[in-house]
Amino acid sequence: MSGDTKAGLWRGIGDLTADRIESCLEAEFPALHRMGMMDRRDLMRLMGASLALAGLTACEKRQPPLLSQPFSPEGHVAGQPLYFATSLPLDGYGRGVLVKSHDGRPIKIEGNPLHPASLGATDPFMQAEILSLYDPDRSRTPRRGDEPMPWSALRRFLTEQRTEMASDGGQGTHVLFGATSSPTLAGLIDRLRSLYPAMRFHSYSPVSDLLAAPELIYRLDRADVVLSLGADFLGPGPAQVRYARDWKEARPRLIVIESTPTLTGAQADQRLPLAPHAIEALAAELAAGRGPPNVVQALSAGRAMVLAGRDQSPAVQALTHRLNSQLGAYGNGIVAIAPVRLAQPEGIEPLDALVAEMAAGRVRRLAVLDCNPGYDAPADFAFDELMTHVPVSIHLGLGHDETARVCRWHVPMRHVLESWGDLRAYDGTVGLQQPATVPLVPALSSIELLAALAGDRPDGGALVRRQWNGLAEEPWLRALEAGVISGTQAATTAPPSPPPAPSTRPVGLTLTFQPDPRMWDGRFANNAWLQELPSPLTKLVWGNAALIAPATAARLGLESGDKVEIAHRGASMTAPVWVMPGQAADVVTLPLGHGRRSAGRVGTRIGVDAFRLRPADAPWVVAGVDVRKVPGQARLVSTQRHHPIADPGAIRTAEAGAEDLPSLYPDYPSLGHVWGMVIDTDACIGCGACTIACQAENNIPVVGPDEVERGREMHWIRVDRYHEGPVEAPETHFQPVPCMHCEKAPCEVVCPVGATVHSAEGLNQMVYNRCIGTRTCSNNCPYKVRRFNWFDYQSEAPATPAPANNPRVTVRDRGVMEKCTYCVQRINAVRAEAKVEGRDIRDGDVQTACQQVCPTQAIVFGDLNDPNSEVARLRRNGRNYALLGNLGTRPRTTYLARVRRRT
Repeated sequence: MSGDTKAGLWRGIGDLTADRIESCLEAEFPALHRMGMMDRRDLMRLMGASLALAGLTACEKRQPPLLSQPFSPEGHVAGQPLYFATSLPLDGYGRGVLVKSHDGRPIKIEGNPLHPASLGATDPFMQAEILSLYDPDRSRTPRRGDEPMPWSALRRFLTEQRTEMASDGGQGTHVLFGATSSPTLAGLIDRLRSLYPAMRFHSYSPVSDLLAAPELIYRLDRADVVLSLGADFLGPGPAQVRYARDWKEARPRLIVIESTPTLTGAQADQRLPLAPHAIEALAAELAAGRGPPNVVQALSAGRAMVLAGRDQSPAVQALTHRLNSQLGAYGNGIVAIAPVRLAQPEGIEPLDALVAEMAAGRVRRLAVLDCNPGYDAPADFAFDELMTHVPVSIHLGLGHDETARVCRWHVPMRHVLESWGDLRAYDGTVGLQQPATVPLVPALSSIELLAALAGDRPDGGALVRRQWNGLAEEPWLRALEAGVISGTQAATTAPPSPPPAPSTRPVGLTLTFQPDPRMWDGRFANNAWLQELPSPLTKLVWGNAALIAPATAARLGLESGDKVEIAHRGASMTAPVWVMPGQAADVVTLPLGHGRRSAGRVGTRIGVDAFRLRPADAPWVVAGVDVRKVPGQARLVSTQRHHPIADPGAIRTAEAGAEDLPSLYPDYPSLGHVWGMVIDTDACIGCGACTIACQAENNIPVVGPDEVERGREMHWIRVDRYHEGPVEAPETHFQPVPCMHCEKAPCEVVCPVGATVHSAEGLNQMVYNRCIGTRTCSNNCPYKVRRFNWFDYQSEAPATPAPANNPRVTVRDRGVMEKCTYCVQRINAVRAEAKVEGRDIRDGDVQTACQQVCPTQAIVFGDLNDPNSEVARLRRNGRNYALLGNLGTRPRTTYLARVRRRT
């Protein structure tokens, strides 16, 4: 392995010395005013509420037994938890998962290895759906205005509307739904059209254009070189998990040109921060055969493809098409398929057509299904104001959100884990949705409400079965078990050819918008797990901020935490500033999904609402905005300086080809199993899925912003983010840090009561009922991976009900230390299963929660005593190194150095 270490690593701008940046940026975290902050005890009541649902279901009549088909992998042992295969939606696409259910209660989500969009891994959104299922702010009963109504009243209302629509053919009746690819929903739309010919349907997504043009699928495993023009394919999205896996397997040379740092940019072999208009100019140069010599040379060196982000201008989209045609990427690295989602102009109209009808007073009835335009519609549409003038309106949603508040009727919606349905994956493959539990509250799904409007029985299971009645009983049961219907991929077609578009150069600052990597478009705002998950690059929690480049901040006299007013076209908003290393100069970025006005007790009024400035004609890039500093400071909570490790070689690099060098670290001969872990920093993309998976698996509590600000977050595995190089364009590195399970553990020798001990298999274990909370073990841990329950986070009212927790993991009390256990409960479960079968544990039988969800398989766990195990093989790899290895702690968790591929 190369002896190269990152002596220049830094976590935040405040870590840099004055001779490297402007003195006004040295103090990245000025003292922030705390006026108006929520009391800790009040917040803890809300956090506990996010995990509890005992009071919501106590008085509800139990539903009939499930008719779902459990997933039965080879080797399944009777009496063990059941797994149900289903699909979770994001931006209209499905991602296949397996839902682990104990006694009828879902407690954990894993990726479905048979689904093309997940391949057995997940992202943070998929993991956090467990908490959303048990959200106490879910609607329990229909409402007419603010008045709760019985379901019988809703049935009478729907019957009256059907009678009226039958007489007028549905004239003036509109249905608006979010992005979706459901074949069953499409079939119901056709049925409604046959019954009510004048009924019109609309679809809207705040994070994508719902066009009927062919969709592109990127085969990253077939590329030698990838040029990204603002395309964050490794970042959050419906194909993130699959693209991350393909990228890791092929590891093409990656060149990223973008305005705001992304997870894709963090993995780039070469990254160039440019403003949007400069990206457009560079794309034109490349299409003409000119441009930076190293980029031109790279594109001609092998199989290459160019990806354009959703926020790029029409001109960039057209130039990208020309570049891919020149490179011969279509049909090889890039495949075009027929539209997967229900999209215009196939009878599904965009939101602006609905807005025009509403403004003209021609909308008599409006149903809004599973979307929230009252919050996320473009600001100039004034959607919530127009809604108040619609005579009959009905909203279907999980909670009483912004749109529900301006509708005449609100109907509770089933959570996806309670629902029947179907969704197509990014490549068109149909994934089935089936309930993993009986409904926890009375509710309807989108297809059930549409069926009720058609006069059919609102039975989701029967509706989906009717859609797929071409499948015989046995194939249908196999499809339910697998979660996918084979042979349903979308047909390939000709790639789209965007029309050329004129280019313009903006004057002044440019404002861009991005979906937040934790809140997405705002739908996850009431999920406390995601609110407390540090944003991958800023490490902000419980809020957002306007991202600005260091040079621009210096010119405007701004520091992180300052407030600015951002104005455009007569509209303005105030937002805090976060000075962002690697941000393009004169570009301000606002993350979407925060500042909800009616999200629930957890997510309401957290952060600032970027949709207030988002215009319909420029949803991603707004040129010529005014930004000025205003008095006051905002409270921004970031974890980037928490738990620092004094190791300049925390992130190491090795030249390509160093993998075959012998390791300097010895094996661990011992009797029995020797558990260990290897984490590949070259594969980690920093998505945070491991953190949320560990939280769900191990009953880790949420502590809230006050406690996080004090450095008391409880996550057992954190993802440290390091920068290296100049602040204007640094390299970015990610490093997951769980407990190291040291052979010579510094924590064990200082515990006065023997609460932290070493097992016969080398695990560093915590005996919770011995711990008296001296915290000497934490003080003696150089890796800063031990957590202390300063307060009774798990039991403050309302308490977390046992069915919502993993029954195999102890729920810890106040005043004890806790930390990563290598998921010892999973080791013991596999051990018991192997004993019943009369065999030993095989390599790969035990997967920790963090390992199982990792999209790039960056985490490997196993028996170091088995020389043929994957973890032992990686331990012998020349890139293997120990964090703080010079201390002699002999950690069982080691790392693989990041590989240099620069030319």
